[in-house]
Order: sequence, then C-alpha cells, then structure tokens
Amino acid sequence: MSDTTTTAQASSPTAEAPEQRPGRRLRLPGRGRKDGGGGGNQLFRNAYALMLNTGISAVLGLGYWLVAARYYSDTAVGQGSAAIAAMKLLAGLTAVTLTGALARFIPVAGRATGRLIFRTYAGSSVVVALAAVVFLLTLNAWGPSYRFLHGPLNGLGFILAVVAWSLLTLQDGVLTGLRSALWVPVGNTVFSAVKLALLVGLAAAIPTTGVFVSWVAAIALSVVPLGLLVFRRLVPRHIKATEERAKPPTLKEVGRFLAGDYTGSLFSLAVVYLVPVIVASQVSSSDNAYFYITTTIGGTVNLLAINMGASLTVEG
Repeated sequence: MSDTTTTAQASSPTAEAPEQRPGRRLRLPGRGRKDGGGGGNQLFRNAYALMLNTGISAVLGLGYWLVAARYYSDTAVGQGSAAIAAMKLLAGLTAVTLTGALARFIPVAGRATGRLIFRTYAGSSVVVALAAVVFLLTLNAWGPSYRFLHGPLNGLGFILAVVAWSLLTLQDGVLTGLRSALWVPVGNTVFSAVKLALLVGLAAAIPTTGVFVSWVAAIALSVVPLGLLVFRRLVPRHIKATEERAKPPTLKEVGRFLAGDYTGSLFSLAVVYLVPVIVASQVSSSDNAYFYITTTIGGTVNLLAINMGASLTVEG
C-alpha cells in the first residue's frame, strides 16, 4: 500500500500541470510570416496598391469630369469623351489584352525581361497605330462626335495619343509583373493631377478640343518618366533578384497563354470600350457627354476585381 501511495503522489504534479499550447495570433491580410515566405505578403501588397490606384482613378476621374462640365460646353465634352473612348478602344486591342501576359511572364523572364517588355511595347505600338489609321480613314462612318479629328494635324495627334495610351496601359502590367505595383497609383496620381490642371488651363485657349488635348498631354508627361524608371531601375533590380531561379518562357508557352487570355480579353474590351464608341456614333455630342461620364464612373467598380486578379497572376 505504501508503494502505491508513493507512486500516486509522485505522479500527481505531472497530472495537475496540463501542457500549455501557444495561442494563435491574429494576422491581418498582407502580414506575412517571419519565416522567409514573402509570397502572400507580396500578393496583398500588389493587390492593395492596384486597388488604391482604382480608388484614386475614381475620385480624380470624377473631379476631372465635373470640372470639364463646369468649364466646357456639352458639345465639347461630348466630342472629347468620344475621342477618349475611341483612343481607349484602339489602344486596348493590344494593351488590355497583353497586360495579363506581361504580369504572367515577367516574373519568370530573368535576363530576358528587358527584351520581353521592349518587344511588347514595339509590337503593340505598331498594331494600334495601324488600327488608328484605319479608324481615321473611316471617320465619316462614326458620326458627328468624331468630326473634329479630320485633318492631318488632328489625325496625327490622335494616332500618337493611341500609341501613348497603349504604352501607359501596358506599364501597369509591367509594374505589376516586376512586383513594383506601388508605382502604379503614383503614376496614375501624377497623370490625373496633370490632366486636371491642363483641363482648366486650356479651357480659354482651345475650348473645343481642350478636353482631349489635356488628356493626351498628360499621357505624354506620364509615359516617359515611368518608362525610364522601368528600364533603368526596376528591370535591372528584377533581373538581379530572379536570374538564379528564372525560367524564361518559350514562344509556345506564350502562344498557349495568349490563345485563351487574348480571346477572353477581347470580349471584355468590347463590353467596356466598344459600347461607348458605338453610342457616341449614334447620338449627338451633347447627349454623349452625359452618357460617357455616367458609364465611366459606373465602370470603375469593375476594375477592383481585375486588379486583384492581376496580383494573383503574378504571385500565384
């Protein structure tokens, strides 16, 4: 009996001290673990930056069109918005459809990153420039809202605007693929602020075309600095960080990806950008002003899901 009692007394401290497990700590989305796995952290960082860009676009875009309605006539706003809609549609033939490919293949391109970006820029510029020429040659079929684009000077300006917008749109995909999406809202804020200032400044000088000119001039002032940032700083840094594990895609891999992604993007392009162009060709410039402002504000919400998807493409 003594032995039994002793054994029970010796084992009781252990039984009375249950094992204490460390409690689970609540982590906010985007706060990665400290074990070197930064994929999730980078995923949310890019996604938040792109969604911030959407918010900035919505607020400053609304301000832009409110100022346009204040300083310009309904006809001028309708003509300017019609030209902007056509510019976005033509530039989107390559820009919108290739942005996903850039976000997909830049992270694994390694030393071929610079060549991939440059060739995409060059090919896109040629295609959209030709598309803009075809549009101008058929200008009479697109209604009175596009009449002000007649003439060699206005036509050349429109072609350059289409090419510049294509490059500016592609740069969003490039910055996302380089895991530098924080630069996207920065560039967009500069672009939006510049075009807003130009909109007010040009109201008295060119009251008919000031809306479109302010947009085009702001594009030019945004494309060049971002391009220098990409090729001189971000691409070399990306190559240095990824060259050891990079696996540049083959033409077959790129083609297989584009076969599905490009086709799907064309349908999205038609819904978002073709409809405003068709409406502008069927109604008066004054009526188009009201339609375009409304559809632009409403369409901004759709960009939230698109931008989150772009970040998932890079990190997934």
